[in-house]
Amino acid sequence: MELLNGAVATPFKGYKINTHAKLKDILGFEPIPIQRNHLKRVKKMTKIFEMDLKCQKVFTIAFIPVKIEFEEYGKTKTIVPGYYVLDGNTRCEYHRQNPSTAPPEVIAFITTINNVDDLLNEYDGYDAQDAVESKPHKIQGALRMIGLDKKLHGKALNGGYGMALDHAYPHDNKDTPLEKVAFFGEEIVTMSESNIFETTDKYFKNAQFYASCLMFAKKHSARQDDVKKLFRDISRLADNPQYGMLDKQKKNGMGILLAQKVVPNEKWFTFDTITNERFPKPISFFLFCLSSEMAFKSYDSSVLKPSMWYTKKSNLYDVELESLSTQFPK
Repeated sequence: MELLNGAVATPFKGYKINTHAKLKDILGFEPIPIQRNHLKRVKKMTKIFEMDLKCQKVFTIAFIPVKIEFEEYGKTKTIVPGYYVLDGNTRCEYHRQNPSTAPPEVIAFITTINNVDDLLNEYDGYDAQDAVESKPHKIQGALRMIGLDKKLHGKALNGGYGMALDHAYPHDNKDTPLEKVAFFGEEIVTMSESNIFETTDKYFKNAQFYASCLMFAKKHSARQDDVKKLFRDISRLADNPQYGMLDKQKKNGMGILLAQKVVPNEKWFTFDTITNERFPKPISFFLFCLSSEMAFKSYDSSVLKPSMWYTKKSNLYDVELESLSTQFPK
């Protein structure tokens, strides 16, 4: 492999550096299978890429020497051996669209990965803007800096929702935790006052659900009282499920939300996935439930299907994220 020509070993096992890697080789690699949707970031990042910064010349490549198999929706999925772009996919796409900007050589870090757990950990390590341990502390600092700490209570003060902020934020994901907290300040307060952060049920206590609540509350900020009532109803539902709702043939948003909790349908979504659906699909589902409940819409159980909130070509998460970026420009 051309990429390995000139690559030198490091003190770390399975980790090499090539300071004269050919960018054309890297542009031929696929993104890793768990890559987030980087294509939508190209337009937002164009001005940054046009600055031609030195840090933009560094790419991380995952070398997978053996076939990796994992379970997905009850089926065995396979990652074939080869080279994949682990960090730098948005830049790769930018250079594909603008070939005249592509430098002939770049720096490539090449890391060998042999299993799914290592792949997920390495990706999360590169994809995270801050170390997982430090992000809650930075969010706590941001809350204090803009005076939100005095309006919050309980777990909302802990700042343990950094990943939700990252996925709900409609602008550049490289923006600081302070910028993201400031953008969703009132929404965090609404969620805190409604006890959304206090539930201990894992179905509701996760980044996907928190992100959907942030996005939904922001979109409907002019109806804050209605949003707060809806969130309080969800908090009560989490603590005291009304199972009688499941007997109804036509279900409103709350009924659909509860049905998926009680009898999970993996075709609707699953948290147990390492693919790039692990955030868009559940967030899309939660947004669908919240929107249906707010609009007093009900659906016959026989017509409910995942294409109502998520398809490969379009999903409610991406639609609402784009809408927020327009509704609340930076």
